[in-house]
Amino acid sequence: MSAKYVQHPIEQQFHARSRRKLLIFDADGTLRRCTVAGQPCPNKPSEWELLPGVKDLLARYKWAPDLMLGVASNQGGVGLGLLSEETATNLLVDMYVEITGCWPPSHMIQVCPHAPTAGCDCRKPKPLMLQRIMRAAGEFSPEETTFIGDQAGDEQAAAAARCSFIWARDFFGWDDGVTEVLSDGSVLGADPISAAIRRSSY
Repeated sequence: MSAKYVQHPIEQQFHARSRRKLLIFDADGTLRRCTVAGQPCPNKPSEWELLPGVKDLLARYKWAPDLMLGVASNQGGVGLGLLSEETATNLLVDMYVEITGCWPPSHMIQVCPHAPTAGCDCRKPKPLMLQRIMRAAGEFSPEETTFIGDQAGDEQAAAAARCSFIWARDFFGWDDGVTEVLSDGSVLGADPISAAIRRSSY
């Protein structure tokens, strides 16, 4: 008996309702992870790597003009003085290029540089970063937009922006989270404590 073909969420979203589709991704815990144990987000180029399966899946698609990829990321380390907004943005640009082989279109990477307690208008779960990307991509509607993330705040941001949401674990097919031994011998995602550290917000 031949195996039943199951469409990936990208194909399902692209062919549903509209021939245009905008996929916006969270960064940390969704597309990349920090390789410094106990540190939620990278502060320098040597401190991140793509999560398993991310490049293999996303590099297969031609991103533009009808299938667009954006990134919306809380980077509270900027507000805490751990890195500059320019560095945080450049790290995300490097990630985008690593995944797609292309330079990101203008404003398709949105960063909230404020500290978690700043009370700003752009930090997820508020929808402003998603709305900015929707406008920058060419006035995509919420119905044409899907946000992929790994945190409850990501799901809430999608709801506030009135777009659909897919958990990163479902999108990339991670069964029980991502567990891997880092170069220093520490383990990410192997137990509830390390998972909580990795998921803690900047």
